[in-house]
This record gives sequence, C-alpha cells and structure tokens, in this order.
Amino acid sequence: MAKKILKICSTNFFAVSVLQAEINYFIQKGYVIDLVCPSDNHHKKVVGCKLIKLNIKREISPVNFILNIIQLSKIIRAGRYDIIHTHNHVVGILGRLAAKICGVNTIIHTAHGFFFHARMSKIPYYFYFIIEKIVGRFTDLILIESMEDVETVIKRKMLKKNQVLHVGGGINLNKYSKCSDSTHTLQEYKINKDNVIIGITSRITIEKGYRELIFSFNQLKIEHPQIHLIIIGANLESERDPYYDCLVDFIKENELCNHITITFNSDHIPLLLDIMDIFVLPSSREGYPRSIMEAMAASLPVITTNIRGCREEVIHEHNGLIIEPKNTKQLTEALTRLINNSTERKLFGQNGYNRALKYFDEKKLFKKLIKGYESIL
Repeated sequence: MAKKILKICSTNFFAVSVLQAEINYFIQKGYVIDLVCPSDNHHKKVVGCKLIKLNIKREISPVNFILNIIQLSKIIRAGRYDIIHTHNHVVGILGRLAAKICGVNTIIHTAHGFFFHARMSKIPYYFYFIIEKIVGRFTDLILIESMEDVETVIKRKMLKKNQVLHVGGGINLNKYSKCSDSTHTLQEYKINKDNVIIGITSRITIEKGYRELIFSFNQLKIEHPQIHLIIIGANLESERDPYYDCLVDFIKENELCNHITITFNSDHIPLLLDIMDIFVLPSSREGYPRSIMEAMAASLPVITTNIRGCREEVIHEHNGLIIEPKNTKQLTEALTRLINNSTERKLFGQNGYNRALKYFDEKKLFKKLIKGYESIL
C-alpha cells in the first residue's frame, strides 16, 4: 500500500516555486501526497496532489499558534498519514508539534536555512536555537540544505548525527539553458538590447537587500545611463518586512521608471535570466537560495553576500563576487566592476554554469530525499 504523506508549508508561492517538482517526483515513486498551505485565486496552485487550505501566519502570536496546532491536528487525524513532512520556519515547528500530538509515526522536516544564524544577536539566536532543539527531539529526520547548518547543529549538539541528512539544493537545469528568442523578450518588456541588464529574483522584502540595491542602482545610473534593472519578485501579504510600497515610491521619486522593470510572473524567470548580464542577491539572511542556482544555470555572474547559503553557492572571484550584507558601497563597487568588464562577466558566468551542472541538478537532490525517506521507514 502506498505511503501517504502530508506536506506542510507557509506560502502558496513557496509550494509552487520550490515543492512542485519534488511532489511530482514522489508521486512518480508511488507516494500519495496531500499539501497544507495558504491558497487564493490570484496565484497558481500546486497540481497532482490534494490541496488543503490553511492560513498560517508567520509572525509570533501564541493565540494564532495554538489555533493553528489545533487545526493541523484535525487535518492530520482525518488524513491518517504515514509521514508528516514540514517546510519553512514557523509552520515547521507548528506542524511537527501537531504531528507529535497526533502520534504520527514518522516526522520529517526540511530546513531551508534555520531561522537562527551567525549574524543574529545572542538572545534571538538562542531563542530560536532552543526551540528548534526541543522540536528536533521528536523529529525523525531533518533534511538540511546548507552544509553550514549541518556543521552548526552537530557541533552545538542541537541534533544527533543520525537525525541529519545534508541534501543541498537542486533545480531543473534544462529550464535555464540559453534560448534563442531573447529579442522577443526584450521587446515584450520594452528593454533596449544595448543595455547592461542587472537582475534579481526574490520576494520584495528588506532582508533580501532591495533597499541597498535600489540605492546603489540610483547612484550607478548617473555614470552608467545604459543600465537596466529587472526585478522578478513576489509581494506576499504575510511578509515580516515588506518593501514593495517603499520600492515603488523610490522609483517614482527618482524617475527610475524607464530603467527598472518589475514583474511577478515567475513563469518568465528563464526568459528573463536569458537577457540579463549580471545577477544580484544582496540578502542579509538566506537559507540556500534557489535563485542563485537558477542564475548559475543561466551562465550569469552573481553578486551576493557573505552569509550562509550564498557563500556556499558562489565562490568569490570564481563565479561571482561576495560582498558584506547591508553594504551599499560594496554593492555599488561590485556592480561597477562587472558593468565595465564583459570578459569577466562571461568567465564568471561559465564557471557558474559548470558549478551548477556539478552540484545543483534536481535529479541528484531527489535521490537524496528518497534515500532519506527509506532510511527511516
């Protein structure tokens, strides 16, 4: 009889952009998948599995947490699941608590970057660390994308070695190979083919570095009027630090409308990566960013920050440049360097592509996931 899995995540955006391919793979392997996440009529939905709509807010609220645990417990009991597999931070904790209450035999969590990280002050760091340690005691397997996170939880004895499996990350590399219709994409988005095009793919929040990016871009366009910025974003209601309204106001106030394109069409990511010259992700917190893998698969040089995940994917001076987070000056200098050096852009891009082929094929990721499942079933 097929094993029945309930996956739980915090946003429909995450489910579609990250989990869809993984769900497809597990269904092909004979598993039955149900998915709990928010959903609405304005976004695509994950296909191939039963969708159970539940709005789990990400901000700290004891009342909402208790309510969500009760709701999740009802769903788990009704579904009679063999495995509960959670994703993301808050929902990962609540989902595992509900699974434990319901006596589920197998509880799995994927850590797409623990909420605590080295740049946090001590009090919040240990607050989140201790919570994860407590919940980790009744989690059978924790799949961790970042090797830095693996080393941290073992060294600090948050988890036992037999609970942890390093899986890294993976994407469908074939989606991001260079296409031949870039002219049509440039025309559709009204972008001059002679522009040096900088791009970012990320939710529009402060922690993703949009404030530093837009300030830097505004400075750069004075000396480099030929540059253009493409933002492939998402403006989610559940964000802790939204920046979309501020971003739009800044663009209008500084007359940047003709220099910046904003789109929420994630289907166009491969097409838009294809016309970019430089990819940038100046985040202050990441887990193991998928967007950088996509940029590398599209042979783009990457500018990113010296934080967990980013510095694992990008090797400084090999496939990109690494700067300090929240540092507009360093970001401007790195962008200036690559804007002025097409040879270096091409070299970094080719190195990134080779690195993506070696490390970021989703087929390798899925094999690790199945291996993890089989090790505890």
